[in-house]
Amino acid sequence: MNGVSPEGGRLRRLDDWLRGGGRTRRFALAAGFGVAATAALPPLHLLPLYLVAFIGLTRLIDASRSWRAAFAVGWWFGFGYFVSGLYWFANALMTDPARYGWLVAPAVFGISAGLAVYPALAAMVARLFPEGLPRIAGLATAWVAAEWLRGVLFTGFPWNLIGLGWTSSDAMIQLAALTGVWGLSFLTVFAAAAPATLALRASARARWTPLAIGVGLLAATWIGGTIRLAGASDATVPGVRLRIVQPNVAQNHKWKPELRTALFRRHLELTASPGIENITHVIWPETAVAYALADRPRLRAAIAAVAPPGGAVITGAIRWSPKGAAKRQIWNDLAAVDDRGRVIASYDKFHLVPFGEYVPFRSILPLDKITYGTLDFSAGPGPRTLRVPGLPP
Repeated sequence: MNGVSPEGGRLRRLDDWLRGGGRTRRFALAAGFGVAATAALPPLHLLPLYLVAFIGLTRLIDASRSWRAAFAVGWWFGFGYFVSGLYWFANALMTDPARYGWLVAPAVFGISAGLAVYPALAAMVARLFPEGLPRIAGLATAWVAAEWLRGVLFTGFPWNLIGLGWTSSDAMIQLAALTGVWGLSFLTVFAAAAPATLALRASARARWTPLAIGVGLLAATWIGGTIRLAGASDATVPGVRLRIVQPNVAQNHKWKPELRTALFRRHLELTASPGIENITHVIWPETAVAYALADRPRLRAAIAAVAPPGGAVITGAIRWSPKGAAKRQIWNDLAAVDDRGRVIASYDKFHLVPFGEYVPFRSILPLDKITYGTLDFSAGPGPRTLRVPGLPP
C-alpha cells in the first residue's frame, strides 16, 4: 500500500504530464491556459476556466527550474491571454483596410507580446517563493501588482483585468467598493490557483490549506456582498430622467464629410422622439458631434431646440484651440449644451488612446493615427467635476 487513492494517482499522472515534456509543449500549454483565462472574462463569463488557467500556470511555474524559466512560462501565458482578448484591434484597423489592413497582425500580436511581459513578471516573482501557500499568495500579489503597473505605465492600458470576470455576479463585485478591482483580481488568482497544491508531494495540511483559504475567501466575499445588497437602496435621483441616445453609427461612416450633417440630424431626431416631454437631460455618445461647437452657433441652436426645458444635452464633440493661438490643437471634448444653446460645462479627455487619438513617439514613427484627420488630439488637464443644473455633480 502506498497510501495514494486511485483519484490521487490519476491526479499525479496528469500533473506529471503537464509538468513534463519539452519547452515547446510547456509554452503551448501556457498560451492555452492564457486563452482559458480570457474566456472567463466578459462576454463569455466561463468562470470555471479560471481554475484551468491558474492551476495550469501555477504547476508550470512549479516545474520551472529557475526564475528565467518561470518568466518564459508567464510570458507565453500572457501572450495567449492578450491575443485572445485584443482581437478587436483588428476591427478598428479594418475600418480603413486600404490604409491600415497591413497593421492588423503587427498590432494584435506585437502589442500582445509587449503586454505579456506583465504576467511574465508575476510568474517570475512567484517562482521566488516556496511551493504551496507562499507561492500561491506570491502569485496573486504579484499578479495584482503587474495589473496595476499595466494600468499606469506608458499612459496605461488596464484592459481585461482578471477581477472583471466577476461582473456577472452582483454579490461578488461588492468587494470592489472596498478594494477596487484589485481585490477581486487577488481573490480570483489566489482561489483559482489554490487547488494546484493538491498535486504537491507534501503533507495533507500543506496540500489542503490553500484550497480551504481560497474557498473561505470566496464564501466570505459572496456572503458579505449579499448582505450589502440586501440593505441597499434602489432609489433614483429625484427629478432626474435621462434619455440616452445611441444612433449606432459605423466607425467608418462617422467622420466622412458627406455624412456628418445627416448623422447630426439623426441624433436630433432620436432626441426629439416621443417621450421627450418627460425627460430632463439627454446624453449623446463620444464625438457624437463631429464639429467644434464653439465655432458653430447654428449647431448649438439646433441642439438647444431639442434640449429639455431647464435641462441639457450632454454630448461628445471636438474642441479646437482659439483662433490666433500659437499652436493649433484639438481636444476630444465632452460638452453640456443647455436649452439656450450655451455650453455650460465641458471636459477634455486626458487619457488618450495610442494610435487612435495620438501617435506616440511621432517624431520617429512615420505613422498617422488610424482615426480621421492627421492632427493628434491633445490631452486635457485631468479629472474634474462637472456641475450641470438639475444633475448631481
